[in-house]
Amino acid sequence: MSTVFQEPKPDFFAFTQEFGGTQPELTEAEKMEAAVLFKSGVQDVFLKHIDRVKRLNGEVALYPYDYAELRLRAELDDGTRLDFDAKSFDTETEDPYTLDVSGNQSFDSPYHHLRYSVDASGDEVRRFDMHHQPLSKDTRQALGKLSSSSTITQLGVVITEEGAKRIDPEQFKETVDELIFTWDDEFKRRDVERQLGLNDQPVGPEEIRKLLSLLEIAKPVI
Repeated sequence: MSTVFQEPKPDFFAFTQEFGGTQPELTEAEKMEAAVLFKSGVQDVFLKHIDRVKRLNGEVALYPYDYAELRLRAELDDGTRLDFDAKSFDTETEDPYTLDVSGNQSFDSPYHHLRYSVDASGDEVRRFDMHHQPLSKDTRQALGKLSSSSTITQLGVVITEEGAKRIDPEQFKETVDELIFTWDDEFKRRDVERQLGLNDQPVGPEEIRKLLSLLEIAKPVI
């Protein structure tokens, strides 16, 4: 099995707990407090920007459930730009809320961001640090076309405000294959890192409070 590699954390993630496999264990009370804070904070931001929330079909978006999504962005005093992607899933058996956070990332740099999720039982919040190389340019372009809010894909045709354009079947298959490979690779690595205590671990209430303070100043992405 290959060694798990962790890239250095960017400065804008300095408030997060280090996962080295020997981090202090949280008490059950601390885990529960963090979960309550997180769930309440995500619900509050959905209500605050309810007119910006999008409903998405899970089958189209490679998630097993339909869900609501809200994207926001915060500009910090030092010029750092933080992007947030909050999701509320229509399920009672999986993580009902997730929050992805990335900062000053570009499509041409390694894919490095944080994902927070509260479990279905509601008694802890886990953080998963992602480290991925970017998708190819062709895949990004194809994915952009297929996931655009103004795009409808049906019967091999992409329909936008500019009209209809037939999808190249071979290009579409390559795009889907790459996305599925990235998806599968993420979860295989996630299992290994979780077992070693190096990733996907519970976080405490202080980290969640800092996270929510950043989320509170974020505004919906237009």
